[in-house]
Amino acid sequence: MIIMLPMKLAPVLPALVLPVLLLFGCATGPQTQVLVQDSFAIEAVDGTSKQTLGGVTAEDLGEQADVAPSVRVQACKGSRLLFREVKQRDKKGKTHTKRHPVFVEVDPFRNLHVRRLKIRNDTEHVLSLNRIEAVFVDAAGNDNEGMTRATLRRYLRGSRPCPSTRAVIASLRSLKFLGSNIRLRPGRVTQVLAVFSGIDRRILGDWTLELHGVPVETDPAGRVSRVASLSFPFRARGYRTTVERHKETTFGPWQEISRKVEEIDPGS
Repeated sequence: MIIMLPMKLAPVLPALVLPVLLLFGCATGPQTQVLVQDSFAIEAVDGTSKQTLGGVTAEDLGEQADVAPSVRVQACKGSRLLFREVKQRDKKGKTHTKRHPVFVEVDPFRNLHVRRLKIRNDTEHVLSLNRIEAVFVDAAGNDNEGMTRATLRRYLRGSRPCPSTRAVIASLRSLKFLGSNIRLRPGRVTQVLAVFSGIDRRILGDWTLELHGVPVETDPAGRVSRVASLSFPFRARGYRTTVERHKETTFGPWQEISRKVEEIDPGS
């Protein structure tokens, strides 16, 4: 198609085209880019991940990022399940609308901080671990209380209030949570999950994981005669990665020139 310009606009055309050509020409030259990314981690202090008191040993096995696989469930918007409508014609030419469910992958522990704990019973009697409570104290002095299985269920229903959340909750049945009714026989070891919401890794400095109500001694009849608190020190650190890269042309590949990783100071 040919577009004819009025004579009054014709002299203006070179003035419009020239900047565009100049801009295109500049964009095709060498380019340099600097990328800055911050990351944060809560790390155990060396040699302090295991605590023994009385006949019980508790050990922090670290943060768990892949506690449970994602669950494929029907998507929802608020409390309503989502469907997509598909129009189809039958043999007689009539159009029918069918509703098909929309599915998504849901991570039950998304936005949660999960630590795996190992507990060993070296007393002579069976211990019940149902009264142990976990608190993660950040560097600002905030208490982040651990979630039991019941509070985790309420959290999931509150963040995803629709019927398909039942399948997400059901996927957690095989997992052991701190504070659940777990009975640990003498000489046995079990692993449990301590789950926290609201953890902010950007609060840099010294953190503490506290376990309260840990049964550490029993009397001759097997009744718990002493409970205690155990604590594990941590350090929240921040790292800033600066990458400089270069390419010769607009469509050419980026080549990394330099990479620098620096620790972020608390309060910066």
